[in-house]
Amino acid sequence: MVRVFDGDTVLLDTGDKVRYLGIDAPEVDHEGGPSDCYALQAWRRNQELVEGRKVLLRYDQVLRDHYGRLLAYVHLPDGSCVNARLLREGCAVLFRTPKGFGRFDGFLRAQRDAMKAKAGLWGACRVKPAPFYVGNKRSWVFHRPSCPFGTQTAERNVVRFRSRWDALWEGYRPCRRCRP
Repeated sequence: MVRVFDGDTVLLDTGDKVRYLGIDAPEVDHEGGPSDCYALQAWRRNQELVEGRKVLLRYDQVLRDHYGRLLAYVHLPDGSCVNARLLREGCAVLFRTPKGFGRFDGFLRAQRDAMKAKAGLWGACRVKPAPFYVGNKRSWVFHRPSCPFGTQTAERNVVRFRSRWDALWEGYRPCRRCRP
């Protein structure tokens, strides 16, 4: 492992960038602006786990994302999965895509355990609640009711959630624009 970019992306000594499959860590602002809540802690935890260590990559249905990064489950020499560990410790949220991935059920359990324990970001980050949230069954993203991306969701794909917690509990991820 050469470099840890943030809580879910690393650079290998081969020159390949790897995006951790199935998770989304809070965004670190590398331009000097504000980072998302818990982004720096997630980045540091990822560094502690993988920096300078050999890792084993395991792949699923989709090998690369639209940025050309490898999508992988990252395993430590002891066999533990870093992706799942970051979820369980509250350093990331589940990142479900329309194509899905094989470890979804286990990752959802890990996120739910972290939510119940208020681990990491689940206890540290406060979000202003909305009266309800709009989810998209096709993209697995949820939005605030006023978000332009949420209001453009086709009616057949709309699912409503009473709370942010309910959306996250079902494996939906927050919109990066309206930050529900």
